[in-house]
Amino acid sequence: MWHWLKENGFTENETKIEEGKKLWQKKYHREYQKKRRAEKRLISFYLTPSEYQQVEQAAKAHKRRISTFIKEACLAYMDQRFLIPDETLITEIREEISLIGYDIKRIQSELSKMEEPNLKESLEMLTDRISYLESFVKKQFENPPLIASPQ
Repeated sequence: MWHWLKENGFTENETKIEEGKKLWQKKYHREYQKKRRAEKRLISFYLTPSEYQQVEQAAKAHKRRISTFIKEACLAYMDQRFLIPDETLITEIREEISLIGYDIKRIQSELSKMEEPNLKESLEMLTDRISYLESFVKKQFENPPLIASPQ
C-alpha cells in the first residue's frame, strides 16, 4: 500500500495519506470482488418468514451457518446422500465402538489363558461382530446409501 501511496503522490501530509488509503482500499476491494466473481458464482433467492425459520432451525440443528447449510444440503440432495447433522457426535460414536472392541480383545486375551474353548470361541465371534459393526457404522457415516435410486 505504501508503495502505491508514494507512486500516486499521497505522502505529502496526513490528510493526503488518509485520502490515499481510502482510494487504495476501494481499488483493492474492487479488484478482489472482480477476481472473486470470476472464480465463484453467487446465488440469491427469497424465502418466506416461515421458510426462513425452517432453514434457520435446520442450520442450527446441523451446527452450521445458514448459507453453509443451504449449500451443503443442496449439494447432498443432488448427490443423493445424507447431510450429517453433527460430525463430533459421529466421531464420538465411532470412538466408543472402538473402545468396546478394545475391551473385548483385552478380556479375550485374559480368558485365553484359562482353558475354556467355548468361552474363547464366543468372545472371538463377539469381537468379529463388533469389528463388523464398527466398519459398517463408519461406512454408513462416511458414505451413506443413496436416498433414492437414481433415474
